[in-house]
Amino acid sequence: MAKIKGVELKKLVKFRGHEGEELYQGDIYLNGKKIGFYSDGDWGGPQSIRVSVEDEATLDVLGRQFSHHSFISGAEALMSELVNLNLLEKMFKVVVKKGFGGFAIVKNWSDKGYAMVDSVYNLKQGLTPSEYLMGLVQYRKAKGIETKAEDVKIYLSLKDFIIN
Repeated sequence: MAKIKGVELKKLVKFRGHEGEELYQGDIYLNGKKIGFYSDGDWGGPQSIRVSVEDEATLDVLGRQFSHHSFISGAEALMSELVNLNLLEKMFKVVVKKGFGGFAIVKNWSDKGYAMVDSVYNLKQGLTPSEYLMGLVQYRKAKGIETKAEDVKIYLSLKDFIIN
């Protein structure tokens, strides 16, 4: 299960907003204990994070490291990262079921200072993370695309979805 600093979103379900956009909601757990409920705002508004005042303060502190978007911070940034990590974990399970060893995501930094996904590569089985990284950087370089190692995230096991 995807986890960041002991925080998890369980029973994560997708629902549609007022314009048909995909949104998510689920139960918030901290260190294995249910502490509240999370939901994306269905009218483009703020997220709904229903937890105690103490737990919200904890989520805010943990979420500060993910406040790289100018429009969200603290607990909202943490919840957004958790939703994304859960979706990546789901994608990982599909990729592995199809016989691949995992996948790599390459970020492309926008002029506004935040990362967007540039490319996703399915990885064959049997190589080490450094071999995957070297091969991916060389492959992209041959195509004329400069790639920095810090812009590549490789997912090879379910442990890669736990951030401590």
